[in-house]
Amino acid sequence: MQLANQKQTLVDALMDAFRRPAELEMVVSNADLGTRFVNFLAAPGTTYDQAVFNLVDWVESRNLVIRFLQAAIQANSGNPKLQAFYRQFLDLSDRYNLLSPNLAIESAEAIVLPNVTIEQVGQWLDRMNTMRRAICRIEPQPESQSIEGYGTGFLVAPNIVMTCFHVVSSFWSDPSRANNVRIRFDYERGLDGSISRGTEVALLTTPAHVEAPFPWQCFSSPTSKLDIALLRLSSLVESKELEGTPREPLKLVPRQFRSGDPILILQHPMGTTQGLAFGAVNQVSSETQVLYDVNTQPGSSGSPCLTQDLKVTGIHRCHAGIANGGVPFTAVLPDLQMNLPEATSLGLLGNT
Repeated sequence: MQLANQKQTLVDALMDAFRRPAELEMVVSNADLGTRFVNFLAAPGTTYDQAVFNLVDWVESRNLVIRFLQAAIQANSGNPKLQAFYRQFLDLSDRYNLLSPNLAIESAEAIVLPNVTIEQVGQWLDRMNTMRRAICRIEPQPESQSIEGYGTGFLVAPNIVMTCFHVVSSFWSDPSRANNVRIRFDYERGLDGSISRGTEVALLTTPAHVEAPFPWQCFSSPTSKLDIALLRLSSLVESKELEGTPREPLKLVPRQFRSGDPILILQHPMGTTQGLAFGAVNQVSSETQVLYDVNTQPGSSGSPCLTQDLKVTGIHRCHAGIANGGVPFTAVLPDLQMNLPEATSLGLLGNT
């Protein structure tokens, strides 16, 4: 039986019922858990409450909650908090027994992948359906000439697209090339196999003047640093709808990556129609790079990295030796806050 959001409640009850480590040591011993409470206090600097939380976490991971609770209530049956928790947990146990009378409660279904949540499918699909409309293919030149240098980007404000700087470097400061660039949304393959040519938008190239000779430039961090760029588009695309689905900018969320976290990448691999790849975080190699085992191809650079609950927490860059790699927004957003005065007004900061 899993504790889910009751874990902290149990920790509080245990600390109220057993004020000293020696008391809890006796409970662990009587429960015959195969460990000692002192093991959870061994690390230098570990506080009593941290040790209790780690013990509960350990007990839960080994499906020993019932055995541990029974030993605890026997040791201090008069504690109100412990009694209340035990009664609530017994109620869950009784309900489980009605459903599975031939199995012990320790055999109940378990969360075996702690970093993977169970999503509400309708809400998840609706959100993904909206998010895919923010993805675009960046076309430095017409496809009839070549797809060399094509990349992926995504809408972050009504007329601003984020991508990697190495995707835009060929036209970043070149007006003649910038005039030929097209940003294509909704480039997808339908259920019947047909390909939608999508919605085509040019870069903002006028008015150009001495103080702003390159109007499409909003922000950049070179390839040697964060490798990101923000492009201004010639028209607003936020409010346009397709089959009743609005186009909304994606919100940039500064969430920490952890090894094993699920990760999704919406992309235009090889410059083809929009695709979605699944995988997991391999490692966080530095403050500015996260590595993951997710399939990408040329043309995928600049794609958003999504968590399982569809938070946009990074941007894909390229293959990085042992895995594919991207830049976490925990590194990008402070840079935007420091160097882009309009970051807050554009809605790029403060998202959770």
